[in-house]
Amino acid sequence: MMKRFVVMLVPLLLLASCQRESTKGTPEPAPSSKPLPDIGVPATLIGLTLKEAEELADKAKVPHRVVSIDGQSRPVTMDYRQDRLNFTVVKGIVTGVKKG
Repeated sequence: MMKRFVVMLVPLLLLASCQRESTKGTPEPAPSSKPLPDIGVPATLIGLTLKEAEELADKAKVPHRVVSIDGQSRPVTMDYRQDRLNFTVVKGIVTGVKKG
């Protein structure tokens, strides 16, 4: 009985660890003078801070996740979604973006 409980609990914990923190209630940032990247071209997000890239993806309603931070892989599902962006981050800056 305990083994069944543990087998059911582990996937739930993994899913919970993948969820992003809510940004509700945070004020809108002041508009920047630089042109907005094209969310349809992932390479245009490289060089932005993680927060900026996530805000743009949220605004465009594009699913996204962080797959690596400072060389450390994060737990992610193995499903392939053509519309999802996968961010690689080093020192708070997006250094890679792949679709899937």
